[in-house]
Amino acid sequence: MNLTHTLIQKRLVYPLIPIAAGNSRTLAAQLDATLLVSGFKLSAELLTFVSRADFWHALTISKDILDAVKELIGDHVRHNPYFAKFPEDVPDTLEFWWDCIRAHYEATGELTTVLAGGPMDWHTMYGRHLHSFEDIVGLHEKLVLKKGSNLKVIHLGRRASEESEELYRTLAGSTVPLNEADRALVAELLARSLAGDINLPSPVVLSDIPVTIRENKAIIGALKLEKGLQYHADTLTDVLRVACQLSKGDVTLAQKTKFVHLKRHIRRALLDAMNLIVTTSPDKVEDVLRHREAWKRLARELHPSEFPLFKGARRALDVAGGKEKLVTFGSKVHSSLVSGGKSGDFTGAVDLLKTRPGTLVRHVDLVLRAGKPKNVESLVDALTNGADHISGRNLLGLQQHLLNRANATDTRIFVNRKGRGFSMESNLDPLPKIHTRPVRTAISHALARRVSAFDNLVVDWDSIEGVAAPLSEKGKGEGFAVLPRGSTFKIPQDADNRTLRFFVYWRQKSERTDYDLSCVTFDDQMNSEQCSWTSLRGESDGGSGNVMTHSGDYTSAPAPEGATEFIDVRLDRISNRMKYIIPSVNVFSGEHFKDADEAFFGFMLRPNAKGMPFEARTVKTKFALTGESQVALPLVFMRTPEGWVAKWLNIYCKGSIWGNRVERTKFSTLGLAKSIIDKEYYPLTDLVKLYSDRAKKVTELRKLSPDKPVTFIGMHRPEGLHKDSQVYTLERFKELIPA
Repeated sequence: MNLTHTLIQKRLVYPLIPIAAGNSRTLAAQLDATLLVSGFKLSAELLTFVSRADFWHALTISKDILDAVKELIGDHVRHNPYFAKFPEDVPDTLEFWWDCIRAHYEATGELTTVLAGGPMDWHTMYGRHLHSFEDIVGLHEKLVLKKGSNLKVIHLGRRASEESEELYRTLAGSTVPLNEADRALVAELLARSLAGDINLPSPVVLSDIPVTIRENKAIIGALKLEKGLQYHADTLTDVLRVACQLSKGDVTLAQKTKFVHLKRHIRRALLDAMNLIVTTSPDKVEDVLRHREAWKRLARELHPSEFPLFKGARRALDVAGGKEKLVTFGSKVHSSLVSGGKSGDFTGAVDLLKTRPGTLVRHVDLVLRAGKPKNVESLVDALTNGADHISGRNLLGLQQHLLNRANATDTRIFVNRKGRGFSMESNLDPLPKIHTRPVRTAISHALARRVSAFDNLVVDWDSIEGVAAPLSEKGKGEGFAVLPRGSTFKIPQDADNRTLRFFVYWRQKSERTDYDLSCVTFDDQMNSEQCSWTSLRGESDGGSGNVMTHSGDYTSAPAPEGATEFIDVRLDRISNRMKYIIPSVNVFSGEHFKDADEAFFGFMLRPNAKGMPFEARTVKTKFALTGESQVALPLVFMRTPEGWVAKWLNIYCKGSIWGNRVERTKFSTLGLAKSIIDKEYYPLTDLVKLYSDRAKKVTELRKLSPDKPVTFIGMHRPEGLHKDSQVYTLERFKELIPA
């Protein structure tokens, strides 16, 4: 990890470093001008800082910033489309394939064999680079964009130790589950702190940070055990997660972990923690039943017979192995719910569930479906009294669920920990608002009591309009301008945004790998048109030219070049009957997204076909493709009376083991997309409104002054804030979710 690069990419800040005084105004101006090409600029304070540095420090700062920004938006690799003049001169698909056959015949003389369906060496001209990156540079006219529009500002931060401490606090102290990259970052920041890295605060400082998310607790606990530090756990599942982390396995417990041999002092510490949990709270022993097979495998590595005094730990392992039978809380709840279902009276079940408020949340819908006022009253009372023991994200998740229960829906969407989505028919009748409203009110009151009371709050309301509250970041790919699932944003309707250009880049690690970028448009009647490697050009109904154009198919992506595929969608030419635009990335063969050396997706908004195929300043989002699934669905673009609106899907489909093509997946793709399109997500603006109502003072954005520190909430940090201001931008929105 390059800490400076991480701070730039995560926070858009360059840490304050000691520099020798000098005059580097020319270099600073060149840096700022170069950044403009990528859609970024230096803040006035950072520009002054670089200008006053000596040449070598200014040069180091410039390289750090440029390298980090290029990687952030995907400009660190050279994007070389198959058709050099893309989107111009892209041939008709059948015409192109005949050219491939003719080239094969000219090279081998085996036309008869090919026409008879025999083997053919497609690599004669298909699926590989036919020209260098330098070749395409002279084939494209310069792209002219409006000056100064939509620039992202890089600010001068505090010292590296202070910035890294805040980054660690944001991640380790997060109130929502993190994605895999951020979990790894938590581990590395703490490990380097334990090793005495001078750019990081001491472990004593970091240990004061409250940690609520279980995966984060396990990562930190594992590092403490490896360093011989004291370890404490709240639940037996926490101990299991630590063992997974120590074995370099899956701390989320979604995948099977192969446990490694553990050192004696670590085994003793784990068994000691288990023993304390079981002896202090005997009912918690049933926790092992949630992951019995994992516990049975771990028991073989813990060797509990070596520590006979830890009888509580031995009992937990016996329960996991089936040597002791338990009457679990879950079985009691089930019996109570069955009884309540027969009578329609769930007050008894609620009385039992309120002893474990987290479990109560998962049964609210079932209790409300009985449709009796006394059930609602019992629920409201239980939620009001138990809200302090329910996490903020679970309260918000319940609020979001109830938002969608007032109306009948054909399908329900489910997304697992890996970001894999699936939908199923909904057989649930709508819940009357007379039943859901009191519950939602109780949740709102509980959240309002929990949010912080800021001294002086400034909110850029326009910038966060349409953003969904980030209730979880599992499955989210690292990248630039990545919004929470369900978030929406408008596509500006002007001449500078006539073309959507999707792109996917990948570089295989050890196996020949073929990813395929595709795009499908749908109307309300499920009629579709597609653009993919099997359909390079999508014609418009009016004959005004290509609506969609594919840059050509690559069938492998060896290092160092990798491969990039593009698709252009002309928004000014698309048929009025088309309502949805859905891009997708299909793994046709080879390595999964998570196994490739690098894989990312993004899109640009461009005025026309001019310019290089990849123009950094026009990139609106770029993020890493992750997971084991075979089909990625990043976003859907929807036509509304006001124009085109994008909604974040950020889901993956399982697909086939081999040969995934958009022809096979497009209708299941639409089903998944529709499930998210029709679903209402809890708006970030509603959550921020709770903070606004509680704030001691609220200042309008237009009246923002640099004289006093404020708490700012908005998509982008404005210039001129007081240095002691608290700033919540996109990467920190998750901190607004109350604990």
